[in-house]
Amino acid sequence: MEGCKIILSVICPVYNEIKYIDVCIQSILLQDYPQENIEILFVDGMSTDGTRDSINGYARINPFIRLVDNPRRIVPVAMNIGIKVSKGDIIIRLDAHALYPTNYFSTLVRQLMALGIDNVGAACKTDVLNKNQKTLAIKEVLSNRFGVGNSTFRLGVEKVMEVDTVPFGCWRKEVFDKYGYYDERLIRNQDIELNKRIVRGGGAYLSYS
Repeated sequence: MEGCKIILSVICPVYNEIKYIDVCIQSILLQDYPQENIEILFVDGMSTDGTRDSINGYARINPFIRLVDNPRRIVPVAMNIGIKVSKGDIIIRLDAHALYPTNYFSTLVRQLMALGIDNVGAACKTDVLNKNQKTLAIKEVLSNRFGVGNSTFRLGVEKVMEVDTVPFGCWRKEVFDKYGYYDERLIRNQDIELNKRIVRGGGAYLSYS
């Protein structure tokens, strides 16, 4: 795929993610996007549970993985640090609590380039690793309209379409020069606020199922 020649910077904010980080990284290592064209930036809020050691272990044998410090810990700061030190033409945001299909990076890049939009993302499928009554109840709430209303990114779509917001995100790096960076005053929902700015500025963002 032509898009796979593009340099890709993948940013994953982390803080005390030892329960999830190995599984997350394993799914990243299985991506079909060429590793020579990727940098993976784990921007860490100074974890104390072994997360940093785990990431550094992977980085020693996978030179495209880097650990970056985030002394302020919060996600919008982590994203802004990652964006500013990134070397890629395209930025993808990840969450450490998720697994990613092998074509996740390549599909996002292909959609972004083909559609000429400012942000593209994928619908989420909610699942749990440690199944118990509480976690299964949370899964159910996050998987139906009763729990999430019209949150298209959680319910899924049948075709590529404009939506109200997307999880994580995939952007050309220049988008942040155009619309601004993450609002560091927002501990939560900073992605929604960024997407609203993109829409107000005339950009668009779509989701695929």
